Amino acid sequence: MPTWRPMRESDLPGVMRVADEIHRDLPEAEAVFRERLALFPAGCLVLVDDDGEGDGDGGESDVVVGGYVVSFPIRRGRPPALNALLGGGEIPADADQYYLHDLAVLPRFRGRGAAAEGIGRVLEVAQRYASVCLISVYGTVAFWRRFGFVPEPVDAALQEKLRGYGPGATYMVRRNAGLGGLEVLHQLVRRGTGNLQYGHLWSAASAILSWCSTGSGTSGPAWLATSTLIFGTCTTQCVSNRPDGCS
Repeated sequence: MPTWRPMRESDLPGVMRVADEIHRDLPEAEAVFRERLALFPAGCLVLVDDDGEGDGDGGESDVVVGGYVVSFPIRRGRPPALNALLGGGEIPADADQYYLHDLAVLPRFRGRGAAAEGIGRVLEVAQRYASVCLISVYGTVAFWRRFGFVPEPVDAALQEKLRGYGPGATYMVRRNAGLGGLEVLHQLVRRGTGNLQYGHLWSAASAILSWCSTGSGTSGPAWLATSTLIFGTCTTQCVSNRPDGCS
């Protein structure tokens, strides 16, 4: 049974085979996939079938990649051009939107809800941001509407990028409900730690923020307690590691 799991560097040859079949008219170099995986592994998944073709020894050569998802945070409304490296060596510290760059599933792996499951996993990661964007290609606007994405007007710079994605490429955005205040706190945590080196703080903050976005939303005692807890932890980290504290 095909299952989604985190992408590994050893999966890239299989990922490229899927990309070459699905995106023949919109090719991207392996270096692009490798960079995305290195920059934000949490947003890169592969759909694998361990019972596929291979040499039968149970190793990685027996894993058949049937699909993949690539996604990562960006600055709002500034997705990269097709087949372009992001550069810089890290996700921008002021990234405030999540970008679903690519979803591809081979035809023989379709019809069992694999695409929807992969999208669902990515949207869970994206919950720390107020919105998720993507560029719909191949006339898939109706498909993406099923997941809450809607077309949005673009400026001249983004329109120029869209031309590189082929005829009919459409910029779409999905709003994550109730995350306005949470996004602000998320940015506070990022600024307070200076970077993402405090993995335990980041994981804890993300989990609590996701919880707080449900039920009572971003108001009331739950919000106050959560913001106080995370801000206090953030401040402790800042004072311990920066002479100027969190200013």
